[in-house]
Amino acid sequence: MPTLSIDLNLKHAYLLSGFLLLITLMVFQHARAEDNPFATNYYPQNNAGLVSMQAQVEPQMFRGTKQVDDNTSMLENGFDLMGSSSFDTGETSPDLALAHAKTIKADQVLLYAKQMTSESNASKMQKMREMAKENGGKVSEKVLANSGKRFKYTATYWAKLPPPLLGVHIVKLNAVNNGEATPEKGLKLIAVIKDSPAAKAELMRGDVLMTIGEMKLDKPDDLFKAVAQYQGQTVAVTYEREQVPMTAKVALNSRKQ
Repeated sequence: MPTLSIDLNLKHAYLLSGFLLLITLMVFQHARAEDNPFATNYYPQNNAGLVSMQAQVEPQMFRGTKQVDDNTSMLENGFDLMGSSSFDTGETSPDLALAHAKTIKADQVLLYAKQMTSESNASKMQKMREMAKENGGKVSEKVLANSGKRFKYTATYWAKLPPPLLGVHIVKLNAVNNGEATPEKGLKLIAVIKDSPAAKAELMRGDVLMTIGEMKLDKPDDLFKAVAQYQGQTVAVTYEREQVPMTAKVALNSRKQ
């Protein structure tokens, strides 16, 4: 009986130990996520639950240059925006942006970092005094070098899209007259995906789509319906380029491809 009692106690001790280890790991993982400013300041910008199509995602990170131009380039290369992070803080490791990209299953992340105005000398001295007090009178060379430096960080996260049926990104424009907005005709192209049916038909960014086949394009849903109806077919597309009416034949892809 004593032996059985000891075995049971050991078993309970192992179970409790395993439970506490699980709790510790969960808390540690949660803390790590909270310590990543790219994660805590992330805002999704795609309502379709967009993620990478790759089973094992290994995101790539690139330094961005001009965000508006970069966004257009990403769209033209067949990516769509998942979301972005933006915040200002002291010097932060770019690896944290890459870690968050992997967490949300992004294919690529573009990182922008701009140094902001440094803190005043009085503010720097106060911070160094506080650091010295907390560390027994010592302040490391790294802390001294980075003291007062602040950066504006922005990261945009992208997922590769499947081959498109048409291959355009559009926006609906409104004309404003006397303070009142009225929808303009057609849908303006803000990007044409490279090697897509639209690109092969020589449609260009800035063109305004008017019709596909017999369907008028007054709102974004009209485009989605038209492309779905004519997929796999070669169809006439009317559009305007710099207000000049034009027509093109577009061989739409099919979802079966």
